Amino acid sequence: MNKKGFVIAFDLTVAVLVVFIILTFSIYKISQADYNAIANIQMNKVGNDILAVLDNTDVLASLNKNSIESSIDRLLPVNYNMKIKIECPNKAIETSSELPNNIFVASGTRAIATNELNYCIARYWIWLK
Repeated sequence: MNKKGFVIAFDLTVAVLVVFIILTFSIYKISQADYNAIANIQMNKVGNDILAVLDNTDVLASLNKNSIESSIDRLLPVNYNMKIKIECPNKAIETSSELPNNIFVASGTRAIATNELNYCIARYWIWLK
């Protein structure tokens, strides 16, 4: 009788330990997935908002690289980096930031009209420093 009781108690202890480990790991992974998704969405919204501000203040329409870069430096939060590329039928400009290879980069596009009334596509990439 003692051996049967010991085997059942040991089996129950191992089963509870396995369930506890699986449950702990699952909760950790779920919490990390939600955090990363929310942070990535927020980063994309920041990039979209900055591109909208630059468009509404006609900074993008000027197609002046120096003006665009100084406006990005002024508007962008300190923990982000951003690159913008504007492609028009007769001209293309690109800010000088290099895209990273090993971290998440959010991106988006926006159609703009230049001061010469040409339609262009502005693309942005934004990432954490």
